[in-house]
Amino acid sequence: MLNGVDYVFMPECLVKMRVHSGQITKRFPELYYVEMHQMSCAIIEDSIKSGLLSASNINSFLIFQYKNHNSEIYREVERIEGKVNYAVKWYYIAYGYIFNAIRCVYQLVVKR
Repeated sequence: MLNGVDYVFMPECLVKMRVHSGQITKRFPELYYVEMHQMSCAIIEDSIKSGLLSASNINSFLIFQYKNHNSEIYREVERIEGKVNYAVKWYYIAYGYIFNAIRCVYQLVVKR
C-alpha cells in the first residue's frame, strides 16, 4: 500500500485460519484493538494526509473501517477527503453488524 500498490476490500472469505483460546488476540483482545487503532492513525498521518495513497486504497481503507465500526477513524478520513459515499458507507456498516451477529450466533449455537 505504501509503495503505491493498489489493494481492494473483498467481502468474501478467501482464507481460513486456526483460532484457539491460547492465542494473543483471544487472551488480550484489548491489545488487538489498541494496535489496530494505532496502525489506522499512522496510515492516516503518514499516507492519507500526505497523498501517498491512491483513491482505490483510501476507499478500501474506509470500507474496512466502516465494516469494523471504527467511527473515529472513518470520520477523520471522510473529513480529510471531503466527500462521503453514503450508500457505500451504510452498506458496509450494516454488513459489519450483520456479519458480527451471524458470527455470534455461530459461536453460541454451532461451535459450542
